Amino acid sequence: METYKSGLTAELTELEPCVLQINAVVPAVNGKKTYKDLLTYYTARVPRKGFRAGHVPQSMIVSLHGKEICEETAQQLLHHAMGELIEAKELQLSGDIDFENDKTPVYTPDQDFTIKATVEVYPKVTLPAYKGLKATRKKVDVEQKRVDEAAETFMRMHGNYEQVERPAQPGDMLKVDYTTNAEESLKEDPRNKYLLEGTNSWQIMREPESIPGITAALTGVSSEESKDVDITFPQDFRLEALAGKTFTYHFTLHEVHGFTPPDFDEEFVKETGMKDMEEVKKSLRERMEQQEESNQQQAVAEQVMEAFKASLDFPLPPKLLARSLEEATKRMEEELKSRKLEGEELEKERAQKLEHLQKEVPANMRLVHAMDLVAKEENLTATQEEIVHYCFNASQRMGISPDQYFAELRKNYEAVEGIKTDILRQKAVKLLVDQADVTMEGEEKPQETPASDAQ
Repeated sequence: METYKSGLTAELTELEPCVLQINAVVPAVNGKKTYKDLLTYYTARVPRKGFRAGHVPQSMIVSLHGKEICEETAQQLLHHAMGELIEAKELQLSGDIDFENDKTPVYTPDQDFTIKATVEVYPKVTLPAYKGLKATRKKVDVEQKRVDEAAETFMRMHGNYEQVERPAQPGDMLKVDYTTNAEESLKEDPRNKYLLEGTNSWQIMREPESIPGITAALTGVSSEESKDVDITFPQDFRLEALAGKTFTYHFTLHEVHGFTPPDFDEEFVKETGMKDMEEVKKSLRERMEQQEESNQQQAVAEQVMEAFKASLDFPLPPKLLARSLEEATKRMEEELKSRKLEGEELEKERAQKLEHLQKEVPANMRLVHAMDLVAKEENLTATQEEIVHYCFNASQRMGISPDQYFAELRKNYEAVEGIKTDILRQKAVKLLVDQADVTMEGEEKPQETPASDAQ
């Protein structure tokens, strides 16, 4: 048994990694003082008919409220004892304290107060190197073709489709009926049915086509004409049930609507801020480059975090791990249920996802804990301005006013601490990314010249 500053004696035994058994004794003199202070508190405040405030005999107070006083004494002694152990041994608890026989220790006046409990803690971790982690990225290079396509989409958003009396051509919007020779079982899925039969359906004759090949199939067809054509869905089509299959379509075209682009008139300039096509393309290119730069930064961040995660290997609190796996499994089952999988397909998918969860859940738990340690190692802090900014963004996502969000936050201390923790983790991630060793794809870094050669 080890003796601590307050006189507390305790022995901590590791039952397994991250699980400690605590046997501790608070000396009777400490308990007596806490009990006496509480008794004095009750005596001063508990009213009793026939006695002036503060003059109720303590024997009467003990008779009436002795049980509550002993319970509060026990709670205070537990709080102080556990706080002293946590500080002295630098423990980080990962969950609740499990007392022997699932009962909070009972305090008996003038006797030592004994604590027997089991706790789960995070292990003491020596962080691996987290600066200079390697990653690669692509140079931002937006092709002119993408800009032109985006400009066309932009103009179509601001233009008009008007009915015309001519054969259909690429870029038109058509009102058509269509049927196929597909099996009825395929049409049970609404996603398939939309592509296999339609009445008065609007189809645009340009990429991306909803029905693959419809532009080529209906180019040259006039209103109230019909046409039969075989259409094959690509092997990589987004709907697996249709991928690679060929169907005979019977189209009946009802209306052809041609596109009229907008004029760069005063109203258009006022609405969009664009005075000509050159300015449209310039603005779109800038946005696309910004998005691509953001994508590359995200890709670097993902590589850095994966590299750091792969370097982590330490035990986790078993109950916390089990609870996290259970929650992840529950979310997985809900996702599978929403997809309405059945039979062998369901079992195969479930087995694959469970295998993935068994690896990813503990790996992600280690990563989160390690990022907390990085924040501590680097003395990162969450400023008041950062907390306010975080809360403002959160209120917008939730669709409530910032004042309402802050009002709710004031009621929940743990939520405030959670926000601070989240901010620190974000800053720790940024630190790792900012100090990563990033190589541009296609470029080789110059070799370092040995000191002897440099001379």
